[in-house]
Amino acid sequence: MDTGNVESLFNVAVVLAALGLLEPALHAYDKVLANDPRHFGAGLNRITCLLHLGRIEEAIAAGRTALDSNPGQADLWFNLGEAYTSASDHQNAHAAYEQALTLDARMTKAAVALAVSLAALGRLGEASARFQDLHKHFPEALQAFRSPLPTDAFAAYPELEPGRIALIAAYADYRACKWRHRGEFVQLYKRVIDGDGCRPLDNPDLPFLGIGLPVAGEYRLRAASQVARRISGECAPRRLVRPKRSRNARLRIGYVSGDFRQHPTAYLIARLFELHDRSRFEVFAYSTGPNEDSAYRQRFRHDADFFLDVSGYDTPSFGQRIAHDRIDLLIDLQGYTLHARTAVFSLRPAPVQVTYLAYLATLGAPWIDYVLLDRMVLSIEERQWWSESVAYLPDTLYLCDDSFVFDASTAPDRESLGLPATKFVFCCLNAPWKISPEDFQLWMRILQAVPDAVLWLYAETHSCIDSLRSEALRYGMDAERLHFSGKVPHVEHLARFSAADVFLDTRLCNAHTTAIEALACGLPVVSWPGESVVARVGGSLLRAHGLEMLVADSADEYVAIAVRLASDAVFRAQVRLIASRRKGSRLFCSERRVREIERAYETMWERHLAGLPPTDFDVPPLEA
Repeated sequence: MDTGNVESLFNVAVVLAALGLLEPALHAYDKVLANDPRHFGAGLNRITCLLHLGRIEEAIAAGRTALDSNPGQADLWFNLGEAYTSASDHQNAHAAYEQALTLDARMTKAAVALAVSLAALGRLGEASARFQDLHKHFPEALQAFRSPLPTDAFAAYPELEPGRIALIAAYADYRACKWRHRGEFVQLYKRVIDGDGCRPLDNPDLPFLGIGLPVAGEYRLRAASQVARRISGECAPRRLVRPKRSRNARLRIGYVSGDFRQHPTAYLIARLFELHDRSRFEVFAYSTGPNEDSAYRQRFRHDADFFLDVSGYDTPSFGQRIAHDRIDLLIDLQGYTLHARTAVFSLRPAPVQVTYLAYLATLGAPWIDYVLLDRMVLSIEERQWWSESVAYLPDTLYLCDDSFVFDASTAPDRESLGLPATKFVFCCLNAPWKISPEDFQLWMRILQAVPDAVLWLYAETHSCIDSLRSEALRYGMDAERLHFSGKVPHVEHLARFSAADVFLDTRLCNAHTTAIEALACGLPVVSWPGESVVARVGGSLLRAHGLEMLVADSADEYVAIAVRLASDAVFRAQVRLIASRRKGSRLFCSERRVREIERAYETMWERHLAGLPPTDFDVPPLEA
């Protein structure tokens, strides 16, 4: 009846927002402010609405505009602080929270947020002192607080602990290739492991953040061991009931993963269940992740002897189910990653427990007996920093789906991908967080040596693209020689490899699934092995596939190989021919790899039956 009634419009906006109808709610708030630019509630809620829509820069602008009209409102300052936190601008967030507390000293949520911002700024001692004070005087405020840190929307352990907050906050810049403070991030990671100003790193969300950092293996083992001790301490000892098994029964293998779905791990193990020798093994799959309706999930359901969605099970129930199923060897395909249920392994539901493939770092856990690796990825020097006994597979630890055949007819033309039709295309469709400043420097050397070439990278955010273009300019490189693509459906992702000429690997954390996909499409990959296991995967893959000539021993050789591929058409053709082959490859040989894995399982089981402890051993190669 009164379409300009400001309070009615405001109430409509509140109800729409509560229903999750954010765009209509925002429209209603805008109408309120059009009629009354000083309306406090609309200005306040509009910030939150924009944040929930992911329009962070607009939320910051909205907060500033609202404060022009209501500078004395503590709630506005608090919401502006939340917007800055969402933008990873922790310095301005800290100032906003301080102003909110100055205006309203009883705003406990601002006091908690201020402690969070101090932690995000790396001021661990101050943050720890504030959290201790809050825990003593306002424990309910800590319990009610919801962190605006982007990762906390899906983290398994989103606790308000200074070390964790500091790493999560710094990691946002690391992921976006903002390298100005990269050295500080590496030092921060070590500080948190040491417990310098905070609790020593024991949050299961955190070991993965350091998987590609230039830190010594000793630090990685210490971090993993601290996490394992926490997990063990949080799981009360429990006696699981395990029925007796028949002595001559087939070995029961239980695979635990949250990635029996459309996921890089699934692309690798697609044929694993199918190829297991059913005369010797029974296959159980325990899914801890989302129950999505994808072709991959349906395939795993079909190929496993028993497939169980355990995402709703608590840890004791999950452990008892495994024991009830009389699993002989329990395989962790997750490690310390999203959807992991590592705690169930600490209950020892199976006699032999193994980690494989998805998380290529030690778990530091006494309840994991073995890890499946190969001697290329685990160097003699790094062996001491792994707590597990190692079963070394003969050629490579990787299991690849050799049934995939690249269909050239599906290949997109370069123009559709935004690439120049006639230039030589180097690419790295690896996750941007794997790119180090050292990698980028080598790539700039390659582009300088091959003037008629471009570099094609994977990036999903404007922030990452801007960072990399700025770095190119710093090297005197035309930023237009960098091209970017984002995430596309998996089939399209595979097809677009045809638009590249050479894949340039990252060193501190190699391309893993992505490198296999590139090779499966016949694309040469140039790699320079580093020290840790994740830094040596490229060498393992290339050697197994007969492409040793693409494995560099130094930075200069890495550049030389890439430049030769661009300038020597005969050499490039020879390499592409090897990359495209299947016959004789020790990489694309799914059945062979499964047989090797089965040999490893049988050796582990034989040692267990003989009462022998786990030990390192080499799996003998199959006869040709």
